[in-house]
Amino acid sequence: MRSTIVRAPFVLAVALAFTLGCGDETTEPSSAVSEEAAAALADQLLSASVNTLDSPSPSLAASVPINVQFSNGSSCPGGGNINVSGNLTGSFDTDTGSGSAWLQVLETVTDCTVTANGVNYVANGNPYLSMTGSFTWLNGAPATQQTLRIGGALDINGRFCAITLTILYSTTGGSNSISGTVCGVGVNQTF
Repeated sequence: MRSTIVRAPFVLAVALAFTLGCGDETTEPSSAVSEEAAAALADQLLSASVNTLDSPSPSLAASVPINVQFSNGSSCPGGGNINVSGNLTGSFDTDTGSGSAWLQVLETVTDCTVTANGVNYVANGNPYLSMTGSFTWLNGAPATQQTLRIGGALDINGRFCAITLTILYSTTGGSNSISGTVCGVGVNQTF
């Protein structure tokens, strides 16, 4: 049951990542980051996190503390990588299906290249991004809409880029969204 609990919040994030997409490689950008580039960068950040957090976990029995440490690297489509490390802590009672957990993640981005509308964007951590989240379960199901937040800064093609994203989702059919800014460009999508 533990493996399902850790993965459930990220299944919808994976679906979102595939809807954002990337384009073909060509030349340097001529101006600020476009909406398509902001979406492609958000896609890559979510994908790296999901790849790390979607690994099998041991089963839990009765009421137990949750303390999972993780670390993983993910390659970017045009080269470079994103290293993700962090922990998930909390408690869960397998008898009642109730519990809560908190996620803390650092994402270190090194020469991560994505392409949007034929323009290459190379991202490096300035110094890193962080992702936090809180999760609650009641009777074996998510108790409320769950929340993830990604924040920090990147250096994209030599320009400073602040990132602030909030992901709200419900695995029980509620409204799901990602909103915020990537390099000053608004991101507001539902999934």
